Order: sequence, then C-alpha cells, then structure tokens
Amino acid sequence: MISQELKTWGEEGEYITFGSNSYKMFVRQFGDENASSAKTLLLIHGFPESSYSYHGIVDGMLKTFDR
Repeated sequence: MISQELKTWGEEGEYITFGSNSYKMFVRQFGDENASSAKTLLLIHGFPESSYSYHGIVDGMLKTFDR
C-alpha cells in the first residue's frame, strides 16, 4: 500500500516526454522558475531509487538554491 505522503509527492509532479523514442520522465520542480542557472540545483537519482529519495532534503536545499 502506498503512503499518503508518497501519493502526494507523485500528484505534485508531472511526466514530461522527450526524444525520438518518447521517453517519459517524472519531474518535480520547487522554488523560483525564473532562477538563474547558478542558483538552480538539478537532482538526478540512480536505479533503483526514485525522486522521493530527495523528499527530506528539498526544504534545506531551497535555503541555498532558488530552484
């Protein structure tokens, strides 16, 4: 059974499709969408993890990065 917290995490993200093979990728964005690249942090997880692995550090990262 999926936890409510994990369900909410998924509902607040979106899937984007890209590439000639129509790859799908789940994306969550936080902070100012107009932030400079110097103040933007991109988190990429490895297999078999998921983006939910970062749920506990997002608030802390937003103290240093704008997005």
